[in-house]
Parts: sequence; structure tokens; C-alpha cells
Amino acid sequence: MLGWQIAAVGALCLLLASGLTLLLRPKGRVGRVAVAAIGEAGVVLGLFAAWQLAGTLAHRSAAGAVGRGNRLLSIEAAMHIANEHHIQNLITPHALFTQMCNAYYVYGHFNGLILFLAWVFFAHRRHYPSVRLTVILVTAASFVLHLIAVAPPRLLAGEGFVDTAVQYGQSVYGPTTVEVADQLSAFPSVHVAWAAIIAYWAWRVSPGRWGWVGIAHFVATSFVVVATANHYWLDGIAAVGLLVLALLLQTYVPAMFRTSRSRAAPAPAAEEPALV
Repeated sequence: MLGWQIAAVGALCLLLASGLTLLLRPKGRVGRVAVAAIGEAGVVLGLFAAWQLAGTLAHRSAAGAVGRGNRLLSIEAAMHIANEHHIQNLITPHALFTQMCNAYYVYGHFNGLILFLAWVFFAHRRHYPSVRLTVILVTAASFVLHLIAVAPPRLLAGEGFVDTAVQYGQSVYGPTTVEVADQLSAFPSVHVAWAAIIAYWAWRVSPGRWGWVGIAHFVATSFVVVATANHYWLDGIAAVGLLVLALLLQTYVPAMFRTSRSRAAPAPAAEEPALV
């Protein structure tokens, strides 16, 4: 896992490289696409750096994080969806399956997003600006909410959750302690948010084989983050809610601006009757 500093430096280098390459005025479609691709890689890496930074800033003290996690479980119980223990029990008896889930949690989210964005950029370029804006809006909203520290299920002492990554030496967080602040960005789940973006836009762009791949990735991610005790169901529900809000903003805000602009435009002057 890249630290936010490394990711930020990498993003800055890519953006500078894109700008310097642009000064060379590359000729041909391949050159222009290469410059744009370098710049877009810098933007995406910058988003990842922002997300990592949010985890670091998420209340450097863990005050209240465990209490908020317990409250989420209480809300889920009232909604009759608090079955995280049952989901985890589906994988814990099977060592290989559990390790596969741990690996998918670590490598599936950011790598999946990168592959998806590259696919859209090169194969469905006209959709890319809308996809990128969705990623930016959802990640930014998650960044803000992550500043409120929430402990994931595996850090709730006495609740009976198993930290499966620590169990098999696959943890990216270091010691399993609530004092490690970058673990306190449980709500909402960016893993689920990015997977939901992939599912939605993959289906929009390519309804069929690749659309189903996006949906399968979303289902697998939603299952894995709960089964490994890294997130609550409500974390994923909130992430999908942010996606819906971002899509609504993308649809209705531009339409509102177009409507207000058309109303503000002066009416065409009536033609004067010709003199006989």
C-alpha cells in the first residue's frame, strides 16, 4: 500500500511530466493520447493520495471511534441487517478461502479502479470525463466523512469479530490496535464506493459481458469487506448512497445551469416590417 506522501509525489511527477510533454507538442493521435494518459494517471494517483491522507487525519486520537462502530451495529440491528458474524463464519472455517478474501480486500479495490479507468480511457473515451467526475465526487465526499473516526468491526473488542488479515499475516495496517489511526476510516467504505462506480459505469458503457464483470466485482467486494470484518453493511450502503448523490449532481446541476442560461438570454428582436 502506498503511503499518501509517496502517492502525492508520484501524482505530482506524473502531472509535471504530462505538462512538460505537452510543451513538446506531440504530433499524431498516439502522442496526444499518451500525454492525456499520463495526466489522467496523475489525477487518479492524486485521488488515492487524498484518500490515504484522510485515513491518516481521521482523528489521530481514537476517541469515539469504537463507540461509533458500536452505534452502527445497533442501527443495523434495528434494521435487521446486522449479520456480519454470519457472513464471516462462511469463510473462517476455510483457510484458503479466507486468505483469498484478504488478498482481494488489499489488491482488488485500487488496482480494479485503475484497470477500469484505463479501459474506459482507451476503449470508450467519450464516457471518460463523466466517469472521472463520478470518481472525484464520490472520493471527495468519502474524504470528508472519513475525518470522523469510526472503528471497523475487527477493532471492536468483545464483539467476537476475527481480524482475518492479522490471523494469516496479510494485514496492511500493522498491529491490530485501535490507536492506528489510518484504520479508522470505516464509514463509508471506499472499497465498495469504487466497486459501485465500476459496476454502474461498466454497465452503462458496455451492457453485456463487461457490464456483468463490473457487477460481479461489486458483489465480491461488498462480500469481502464484510467477511474480513473490515466494514459494516452500513459502510457499503452509505458508499452506494454517495454514488447515487454524485450521479444526481452530474445530471441535474448542468441541466439547471443550462435552463438558467437560456432564461437569461435576451429574446431575439422582432423583425421590423419592410417599408414599401
